[in-house]
Amino acid sequence: MTMPLQDLVAAVAGGLANAARKPSVLNYIPNEHGQTQFHKSTSIGRLLVGSNRSGKSIAGCTETVFRLMGRHPYQRVPEPPVKGRVLTVNFDSGAKQIIEPLLQQWIPPSELKNGSWDDSYNKREHILRLRNGSELEIKSHDQSLDSMAGVPRHFLWCDKNPPQDIFKESRTRLLDYNGCYFITMTPVEGMTWIYDELVLKDENNVELIEISILDNPHVSEEARDMLSKDLTPEERAIRIDGKFVPKGGLILKEFKYDKHVINSGLPALEWVWYGSIDHGYNNPTAIYWHAVTPLGIVITFKEHYRAGWTIKMHANKIHEINRILGKVPEFFVCDPSMSQRQPTTGVSLLHEYRDAGIPVVPGKKDVPARINRMNEYFRQDKWYITQECPNLIREFRTYSWKVYNSTKIADRSNKREEPNKKNDHGVDSCGYLFSFMPDLRPLSLELPHQKPKLSKTRTNPTEFPWTIDEGLYRLPEPDLSYGEIP
Repeated sequence: MTMPLQDLVAAVAGGLANAARKPSVLNYIPNEHGQTQFHKSTSIGRLLVGSNRSGKSIAGCTETVFRLMGRHPYQRVPEPPVKGRVLTVNFDSGAKQIIEPLLQQWIPPSELKNGSWDDSYNKREHILRLRNGSELEIKSHDQSLDSMAGVPRHFLWCDKNPPQDIFKESRTRLLDYNGCYFITMTPVEGMTWIYDELVLKDENNVELIEISILDNPHVSEEARDMLSKDLTPEERAIRIDGKFVPKGGLILKEFKYDKHVINSGLPALEWVWYGSIDHGYNNPTAIYWHAVTPLGIVITFKEHYRAGWTIKMHANKIHEINRILGKVPEFFVCDPSMSQRQPTTGVSLLHEYRDAGIPVVPGKKDVPARINRMNEYFRQDKWYITQECPNLIREFRTYSWKVYNSTKIADRSNKREEPNKKNDHGVDSCGYLFSFMPDLRPLSLELPHQKPKLSKTRTNPTEFPWTIDEGLYRLPEPDLSYGEIP
């Protein structure tokens, strides 16, 4: 039976209307607070770190479609045919429930073979082939490393946090085309290798873009409140604001970058100077210079942070820095385990430093006490770090508590009180000094806050906007003899 012309026109019009309403890159409008910045970025690597329901996966999918089509609204991209790769957690939930539906939603039918998803997507090979010859392969985190090899790719999209070895092997596929990669993720696993290797290292040409659920106009305020109601502050930072937060929670919570990091400079020679050492060989040796002002304020102003050096090499560097600074610290406080004799030589690391002319004394072992004291000095604005100490500042932002490997154990246990033994060399070094620093009196009144300003020439020592009746604080004189070490 032939359809009447009037009905045929109505059906065609209805189909066109439905097609116009269907989301695709042709009517995609990115939000200004994250998605637009993501699409405009020309960095080799892009991290779109977002909360749940912030639109990060949609941004990753539309960026993928732009590149497969060879038409991008914000930048020039390679002409098709283009080859890309998507990494997802697995095929059952990651590919079938997230990646495939997103691609079907955002790719215009005119870009598919015969306008059909079924004609374009090979379910067995997990490869999407477009009408213009571009292709996209979907890979899973649980596949073998060998399966990540293959032909060169123009781009890589990682939806979720990929394992480091899988990511590196996939990234190698980009070399022939000088391709780019982008990762869209919620950092629920905390500060993983992605934070250490991609965020903190400036030389990687990676742009970090944070996107919040607040940037998504399609999520109501009631829904956001419902999501955040039962979350801890750390969980809210992750799931609402899309921030990198240590999984076990930060230890030095009182450290505030904007408040406690000051410009580089030289402390007054009249102030008392001390040093601190956390020794390592495979791990970095972290050495710091600290000045204590007449008000009892500690300023950590110089850093030496290096792995693979002998004690003699570190000692020579300490002497060199002391000559440049024009003053020798009264003594260096070190890890108490450095006083133990080495089984191979019969000599302790502490004595080796002393033999090299470095006055070293062991600190105290009480880790909870020194953590508490460091936090208290930050809370009362009695400890500042100069920009000459970048590794120490980085560690402050990642120093965290250990967590249980099993979520079941975590649910029925108290939180752990033991720090993670990773990227803590500078924090430990400073902790040895603070094991000797005095406990602070509770603040009896709110003092006006002003960052101390160090002099470049030492001709104008720092002045502070308040006065406290304190003399010049000195740590107890250490015993530097070769007798019994306390």
